[in-house]
Amino acid sequence: MIQHENTVIMSKAELDRYLHQVATTAAQEAVRQMTVKTSQKSELWDAQQCADYLKISKYTWAQVWAHYPDAPKASVMGSGKCAKRRWNAAEVRHFAEKRANRK
Repeated sequence: MIQHENTVIMSKAELDRYLHQVATTAAQEAVRQMTVKTSQKSELWDAQQCADYLKISKYTWAQVWAHYPDAPKASVMGSGKCAKRRWNAAEVRHFAEKRANRK
């Protein structure tokens, strides 16, 4: 270890370990952010999840807001009585932002 005035300079081995740790941490964070962005694009929410996000009742979302012209369109999973409507989470978030920023 080399010391110059009040500054401590690491040995080459310590510096290499530190740089490896920083690079690994940065790479892990980059992967995490890419994963979050990818999952947000494809994540589907049911009526309760949409309502929870918007802080309204499930009924209000499913019977009122989901039918607004600018609301995201639901994907229907299944058929008949078992069919379930799902909304793209990113589109619901965008819808909420648009409505919050209306004047």
